[in-house]
Amino acid sequence: MKKSEPKSKPSMSIREMARLAGVSPSTVSRILNDPDKQIPFAPKTRQRIIELCREKNYQPNVHAKRLFAGRSHVLAVVVPPLSWRKLPWSKHNNSYFTQSLAGIEQQSTLHDHDLLLVTNTEQFIERQKFRTLFTSRAIDGMLIWGSLQDEPYINDLFDEKYPLVTIGPHQTNTKIPHVGVDDQQAGVRIAKHFIELGHQHVAYLTGLQEASPAIERRDAFCQTCKNNNVQVTVRDSEFSYTSGYELTQQILKQKNPPTAIGTANDIIAVGVLEAAIAQGLQVPKDLSVASLEQQMPFYNPRLTTIEMPIYDTGIQGAKLLIQLIEDHINGSASRPQQQHFLPVTFVQGQTTGPAPPAPSPPPS
Repeated sequence: MKKSEPKSKPSMSIREMARLAGVSPSTVSRILNDPDKQIPFAPKTRQRIIELCREKNYQPNVHAKRLFAGRSHVLAVVVPPLSWRKLPWSKHNNSYFTQSLAGIEQQSTLHDHDLLLVTNTEQFIERQKFRTLFTSRAIDGMLIWGSLQDEPYINDLFDEKYPLVTIGPHQTNTKIPHVGVDDQQAGVRIAKHFIELGHQHVAYLTGLQEASPAIERRDAFCQTCKNNNVQVTVRDSEFSYTSGYELTQQILKQKNPPTAIGTANDIIAVGVLEAAIAQGLQVPKDLSVASLEQQMPFYNPRLTTIEMPIYDTGIQGAKLLIQLIEDHINGSASRPQQQHFLPVTFVQGQTTGPAPPAPSPPPS
């Protein structure tokens, strides 16, 4: 008959350790949570407790330790339900989340924080889970990634003074701490690029209008063209290859089609390129194409596009949140600069060139 394995001996409690050391449980806890010796204890007392803990192989209770410290060292990262088709970022192959999460992880690890991934489902809202995470002390702060604009729970948490930072699309309430990219700069830069190349009639294919970045890119692009007396044809699109392909087919059938097309992202731009080639056009000789969001850096021909600092948004978002948590715990005033829009980078590719010469008028 197989012998049963001996049961492991339960670990000692902090009260038992305190009794053996002849001190109070709070003294044991304070010494073990003060490796830098900031709290003044008698050296002999400190040494006796540390040696006794090593001898008894004492492991502090993590939950009790967090409760005593008044913080969990856990950051919640709230993400949208990626399978929900109504959301713009579920419409295309988007590596933004993994890039941004890598930046968040880098910064949280540096500051000894764990991450808790939470999905923003209906239950998350209806059951007030966003608030319970704070009231139960399960988390110290919340990073809200890729939210739609003006979700009520974000304003509720902000009004209740819980530490939070949004990453990606920003809220109308500019007091809410936020880290994103400068989408207006992206729109202006590509419009100016077309203008510098001599294009007088351009088109722009937007992204879905549920997301504020798509709106800001479109408006900045169109306003820059308007300020320079350049004609703009705007078409609403989805973040997809098919949308870019089909809309380009329609645009090129116009009597005086544009000589350059800007798109909200690389995936739409590839659809534009292949639709143009299918109609016998040469890019960029006959038609210039540029994207406002790099997603396909290895596509051939190399796209003229805008590189977004997505990894840096994760780093800066986590850094800002940890600063806000420290302020919250210490009772100090929040920092005034809480809205951060990181600069983008123009990438010259092989898909843009000088405007083609205007067609000669028919002979009279």
